[in-house]
Amino acid sequence: MREMKLGDRVRDVFTGFSGVLVARTEWLNGPIQLTIESTQLYRGKPIGRQTFDEVRLEFWNEDE
Repeated sequence: MREMKLGDRVRDVFTGFSGVLVARTEWLNGPIQLTIESTQLYRGKPIGRQTFDEVRLEFWNEDE
């Protein structure tokens, strides 16, 4: 499986939160965490960003 890179479209497999990968955080004693910025709107405003452990994410295509 290829490594996720900034700008990839990804989705959390548990919550379904999806969007564009905008940040990658590597901890000395912990998992790699990736931050997703949602491309969806709620009441006309962006939903915001959420951070997840890398193992929870999968590549995602909006057209599916």
